[in-house]
Amino acid sequence: MNMTSISLSYFFLVLSAICLIFFIYFKIIFINTSEYNNHRNKIVGSMKNPKAWRRNNNTMSYIFLLWTIISFSAFAYIKYFLGSRLISTMYIIAFLAIMVVSIAIFGLKRKANH
Repeated sequence: MNMTSISLSYFFLVLSAICLIFFIYFKIIFINTSEYNNHRNKIVGSMKNPKAWRRNNNTMSYIFLLWTIISFSAFAYIKYFLGSRLISTMYIIAFLAIMVVSIAIFGLKRKANH
């Protein structure tokens, strides 16, 4: 199955927006659980290891920032440097698979540390 390069570029734009939202979410959690923040006790409560939890949230935010930059770069390249043509959907499947695997590997590594 094929899709046009224009629709593929906008797919990457939407994907970069979603990754940006996740980056902001994890970064807000990280900032709100700092030692001098008023929201710390509401969020952390009686966690066993809040420092590791904060570190993991910070790392997740940077993973999503990486995917935001990669997705937006793919959008810009396809939109402005690639002519209008048909592109195989296998590229989308491969891109999403690599993205999910990278996030899952970090998630498994995170669970192994606890």
